[in-house]
Amino acid sequence: IVADVSDAKHSLERLPFANFVYEYFVMKFGQRYFAEINLYGMLKLLSEHAMQSPRLHQFSAFLGLDVSLRTTPEHLDFYLSIFAKTLNAAPDAERTSIRIGGDKISQEACMKIGMRMAERLNAPEAIAKDLRVKIEALDADTNGRVSFDNYLWHMMHFYREMEEENMEYARQLFGKADADGDGSLSFDEFQDIVNELIKTQTIDPTLTVRNIENMFSEAIKMCQGVALTPEAFCSAITSKSVTKSRMLQTVVPIVDDAITNYIVFDQALLEESWDHIKPFLRRKLDKIYMAAQLANPDAKRETSQIEGQ
Repeated sequence: IVADVSDAKHSLERLPFANFVYEYFVMKFGQRYFAEINLYGMLKLLSEHAMQSPRLHQFSAFLGLDVSLRTTPEHLDFYLSIFAKTLNAAPDAERTSIRIGGDKISQEACMKIGMRMAERLNAPEAIAKDLRVKIEALDADTNGRVSFDNYLWHMMHFYREMEEENMEYARQLFGKADADGDGSLSFDEFQDIVNELIKTQTIDPTLTVRNIENMFSEAIKMCQGVALTPEAFCSAITSKSVTKSRMLQTVVPIVDDAITNYIVFDQALLEESWDHIKPFLRRKLDKIYMAAQLANPDAKRETSQIEGQ
């Protein structure tokens, strides 16, 4: 999340998730040789066990290991958003349990976030009802808790259904925008329909004329520069929907203090700023002091050396 927000802030191209994971391993292990050994081990285990868990299966898809699930950066945004929102809606004990490997979360929290998301995305009644039924059908224990991973899996299925719904809507818009009925759109026809969508805030209302020109150019590239087809038009429109354009902005503020602590620390490492990192190292040193209770001379000496550096 931090890396994507930082890239957006500096107008950089978003790093594909697989590339990000590779760079994360390099940063963690310091040398590419050790990073690649550990990364290979993780990928090997994923290829063997991905189907045993919905979350591992989804993670494999984000990495490109499982091509049966088509994934895009927007899919990842949605997954992270739902993960964080649902975790924050759950009781404190359940949040702690999830972080240390537990897989149970209150069905009430799942239903609350699921229905709120369906409302936010203007889901058709049939799709929203289907989501409610699936969440209600999750096998709950005596405390009313359900599998967090199965819930996330259903939410991703819901998101894909909404994508199909949006694509159908975009096809209808294409027919409406194609004034001369030649099966393709000129820039003027494209711009007219985009401006109409901006007025209704169906897509990002902050789009400028330059943004629209870039959207049109990208769509034309998809068609190999021949003519703007319905498929390319749908891709251009859905990629700029309000929900997707604001997804990252809604994820970061809602994560709780424990997650924020790690995010800010990672941000400091990314920025290579000693002023940002120093407070976290100070806290780490304090924990070492407390753990050692200042009774071990070696611990005293070690912490003093670290602090001096």
